[in-house]
Amino acid sequence: MIYVFLVDTGTMMTFDMNLALENVSVLKEVIHRAMKVPPEKQVLLISGGEALDPNLRVCQYSAGTDTNPIFLFSKTTIEGQDPPPPSIDYGTDTDLKVHWYNTMMLISGWYRMMVLISGLYSMKMLISGL
Repeated sequence: MIYVFLVDTGTMMTFDMNLALENVSVLKEVIHRAMKVPPEKQVLLISGGEALDPNLRVCQYSAGTDTNPIFLFSKTTIEGQDPPPPSIDYGTDTDLKVHWYNTMMLISGWYRMMVLISGLYSMKMLISGL
């Protein structure tokens, strides 16, 4: 997979590894189809700030991995009046319900264990007193 990080929204996109053998201009077209950012409005950079040359192959750059993605800046967003919407996943209410249930089960299990221990302690006291 080729990893492209859309800086404007903080999202990571993945593309087919075969694009590594294509020119950067082809990658820009694929990004355009996927993200609706025109190629002329895309700025692709690698770590260190080097811009990708549209006439060179993607594989000529040591970037595009999950730990070292290609960074995409959209001039459309930069030139626009409104900031881009963040892509934050707050999860769902079911996540909270699951965590609550697991916590209650943990407390219940802890309580049962304490009752068992106190019962064993009481039994030991009875036996030692005989």
